[in-house]
Amino acid sequence: MRFTVKDGQIYGYDESQQALYDSRIAHEGHESISEADALAILNPSKPLQELASAAMVQVNAEYTKRMGAIAEVYPLHERESWPVQLQEANLLLSYADVAPIPETVKTPWIDQCAHQRGMDRMELAARIVAKDEGYRTASGFLSGVRQWHEDCIDLLLQEGEGARDELQAYDHQQGWERAEEQLAT
Repeated sequence: MRFTVKDGQIYGYDESQQALYDSRIAHEGHESISEADALAILNPSKPLQELASAAMVQVNAEYTKRMGAIAEVYPLHERESWPVQLQEANLLLSYADVAPIPETVKTPWIDQCAHQRGMDRMELAARIVAKDEGYRTASGFLSGVRQWHEDCIDLLLQEGEGARDELQAYDHQQGWERAEEQLAT
């Protein structure tokens, strides 16, 4: 295949059209270009920043998917109560060595939830703190993987054109398996 370009248009000719090809070059102002040049015109290189941004979009989507998988087992309204639950649980547990707990220590969310579940409020408080620690561990680990990707992409971007191929083929899936192993333990 042979290629010419004129006024930003690329024309391709196979060997059977050699006479037409020669005529256009000679008479119509077409410039002969290589196949590599034609491909470069048709598929221009993206700026490095655009490649880096695209890689981060993939990383952030993976992070969001994995964090969502952890949180989605809880209804939204329950998740919205997590700060209250944790505050009340920590307050109760701060009185673990005091019996009886003073009447001024108010924990309405835990009191109602524990009552409905038929359990002691101190047990519920301990469960809330344990679940919070597990969630923060998972969140911290996944955030660390996401930020590690961000650092890697930033380093590639700083390397410039020499890192173009690596940025273009950036593997946003790497590192997450470590999070799965960590969370399984």
